[in-house]
Formats: sequence, structure tokens, C-alpha cells
Amino acid sequence: MPQTNLAGPYLLAHPIINNEFGQIAGGVYALGTTNSRGAFRAQYIGRADFDLNEQLNDWVGSYQYFEAEFVPDAQAAFEEECQLYHKFGGNELLDNKIHPICTEHGWRCPIPECPYNETAQ
Repeated sequence: MPQTNLAGPYLLAHPIINNEFGQIAGGVYALGTTNSRGAFRAQYIGRADFDLNEQLNDWVGSYQYFEAEFVPDAQAAFEEECQLYHKFGGNELLDNKIHPICTEHGWRCPIPECPYNETAQ
């Protein structure tokens, strides 16, 4: 089972999110479950360009656990989200229905063979 290399897993609950990721900053995250040994299984990959705390709090009740990390800027969040999206099987294995999008800045997926790079405007 691949690993995200993000901090966690943590129970997806408001007090834990606010304690672990209380500052306002961008980040990347994975939502999912854990097995009986506590190993995290990603089901959804996401990013927050500006406020990871708010984004995670919006997901409470939708998934059981999360892993996350702060990143230096929105482009780093997009690139890390893309890498995790591909690592965990994209829309074939994740609940994500589409590839991460960032057309407003013209950023491209860091995975060279990604078909998204051909369709991104």
C-alpha cells in the first residue's frame, strides 16, 4: 500500500484539526480510513491554496481519518496534490472524479506523461 508521507493519520475531527493544523496556510491532504494495524488508506486527495484548516474542517463527517501537511505556496499545493493523485491511482481508485485543476495560473501537472498536461489550457 503506498504512503502519502504526510503527517498523520489523524481522526478527522474539529478539535484535532484545529490543534494540529490551526494556522492559516496552504496545504495538501489525503482523506480516508485506517486498517486494523493503523495503516492509512487514502480515498480522496485534495489541497487548500490558502487555508488548510478551513478545508479540512469542511470535510468533517465525510471521511474518518486524514493526513496533511502545510506547503509554501499555492503552486506547491497543486503540484503535491497532482503527485499524490497519480500515486494513489487517480480517479480509477480514488473518490476524486477529475484530475486536480489549476488553469487560472497555467500550471502543469509535474508528472510528465500525465494526459492532463495535453488538455490544460
